[in-house]
Amino acid sequence: MSEIMKFWPVILVALNGFTAWLAWSMRQVAKNQVEAAEGRSQARDRALDEKIDAHDTQLTKLEGRMEEVEDDISNLPTKADLARVEGEVKASGASAAAAAAGVRRLEDFFIERGVKV
Repeated sequence: MSEIMKFWPVILVALNGFTAWLAWSMRQVAKNQVEAAEGRSQARDRALDEKIDAHDTQLTKLEGRMEEVEDDISNLPTKADLARVEGEVKASGASAAAAAAGVRRLEDFFIERGVKV
């Protein structure tokens, strides 16, 4: 025991050195794990950014298409336009009927006179 007591400062220095090395090693392991976690986090962030950009692009395209649809809808005929066209068609139909009646009268006139076409 007296031999060990002579070297207690050397043993204490060795134990302190071992403890310091163990603490440094644990710090390095923790540092590597934190760096790996940060790398995974950054990769995940980049992937999310790409997805967000893709969604933003799609939304921009859809907004443009919606504006085109709104423009098309605003240029569609209204009920008043359709009613006006219906009135013009009816008037054209009446004019066509009157013209057909006139043609029939002419045909009848020619038939009565014996004119052959």
